[in-house]
Amino acid sequence: MRRCTLLVKVCLPSVLLSACGEPFDPRNELTRYQVLGIVADRPEPAPEDEVRLSVRDFVPAGETSTYRWAVCLYSYGASVAYECVDPQLERPLPGMGPDVVLDLGPDGLNLRALYERFVAEAGAVRGLDGEMVTLEDGLDLWIKLQSGPKGDVRTVKKLVVRDGGTPNRNPTVVSVEVGRREAPADAPLDVRAGTIVPLRLTLSADSVESYTDESTGDTRAEELLFTWFSTGGTFDPGSTYGDDVDADLDLPDEPGDVTVFIAVRDGRGGLDIVERRLRVTAP
Repeated sequence: MRRCTLLVKVCLPSVLLSACGEPFDPRNELTRYQVLGIVADRPEPAPEDEVRLSVRDFVPAGETSTYRWAVCLYSYGASVAYECVDPQLERPLPGMGPDVVLDLGPDGLNLRALYERFVAEAGAVRGLDGEMVTLEDGLDLWIKLQSGPKGDVRTVKKLVVRDGGTPNRNPTVVSVEVGRREAPADAPLDVRAGTIVPLRLTLSADSVESYTDESTGDTRAEELLFTWFSTGGTFDPGSTYGDDVDADLDLPDEPGDVTVFIAVRDGRGGLDIVERRLRVTAP
């Protein structure tokens, strides 16, 4: 079994962001409010698409979270802490809940028209390296979320808007086995306190995609990253990658309810997060 021992992170106030723009926090036992990730149903939308965005977060019992969404149309990314080049290029998204819809088409942001107008006025949209950015190559949009009981947890997700080509899709978890039993999504599974239970994921056949590396032109296959979270007990390891879809959960010694979350990232903005409930019973 291979273990993920090193992860490169970019640190921002109130949140840890992975190098690919997805939130990552190494605290795998959930005891306080934590964002596990933002799932976009279209990680690489076309300029006229609607994108459904859902934050997957852990809210402790007795607490509530607020949600404030925005999109930045033009930023140099981590080098400027994801701030927009111009404040006018940051737009609030409608809705105050954990799910919102970003409409890129003429009835929403009208992104294509905005891009063409900017090119007409400025001559080109350029990236951090000074090279021209086209919709065919992919235009980065930055989704921003302020959430949490105090509204002070900041999460940023990158969307790549691409005109043409084959868009990236999210990986998909088909099933979760706990101790060789499939854990249902709609009911708790009984496990014994004080034991170590193995968990294993089954993914859809198309979860690992091939893509062209823009820097080299080479065709590469995605390598998935799995992060394992629980509200009780500890995972060993907390992260795995590639074809390592297994982790062991050391259950608490006392009976009670435990919720498990597993986040699967493809390194290109694709994300799936599944949740399973366990009922820890007396030995």
